[in-house]
Amino acid sequence: MTKLSNLISSLTGTILTTMLWLMLAPVDTTLATGSLAVDIEAKLREMLPDNHFEYIITIPQLSTSLPTEYDSLAVQLQGDNHPIGNCWVKLYFYQGGRVANTGNAGVQVQWFQPVRIAAQTIKRGDPLSKDMFAVVQRELKTLADPPMAVDADLNGLQASRTIREGTTLTESLVQPEQVVDRGDRVTIVYDNGSLFITALGEAREPGSRGQVIRVRNISTKKTIYAEVQDDQSVKVVK
Repeated sequence: MTKLSNLISSLTGTILTTMLWLMLAPVDTTLATGSLAVDIEAKLREMLPDNHFEYIITIPQLSTSLPTEYDSLAVQLQGDNHPIGNCWVKLYFYQGGRVANTGNAGVQVQWFQPVRIAAQTIKRGDPLSKDMFAVVQRELKTLADPPMAVDADLNGLQASRTIREGTTLTESLVQPEQVVDRGDRVTIVYDNGSLFITALGEAREPGSRGQVIRVRNISTKKTIYAEVQDDQSVKVVK
């Protein structure tokens, strides 16, 4: 029993020593400016990803129990490493190179990103072009799925469903433009490098460029699989 007690005591001492070392170990801090709110915001901005987002950081009234004098400040995010909305941060106040005090603070982080919004109502299946949209800053929290990048090429894309005026263009709202509809007459092309054959066919399903669809050979009545080349031709899949 004595050995067990000694082991527990030894482990407890090791844990406490480790925790104390972590608390006193040098960390990346922000030098004091005289304003705790300014220091917290500066530190948070260093920690947030730099990927063309605009951040608005709001810090409500801070607790009066937090220190007002310190050499530098370290901020640790609680939970998510990339906070959005309301979240909590742990504050470490340094004096003389060591942690002199700690505290907590609530902050609000809003992420904004340039996005395209529809300047008009776009019907399902309509081909998309840049002049259909305006570029604005919009908060990411309000978007259900990832927005299309403002520099994304819209050539060859169409609306997957009706896009109302003022709606943010997101990835789920676009799809490759269908250039062949079911029932369209197309030229079937077979080309293996040494043999080139064409035949008249009928699309059995709609398709976009590069998509493999079923096509019926008008002459043989057989259905084959072919890749859509454009609105008039398909190429037999080898």
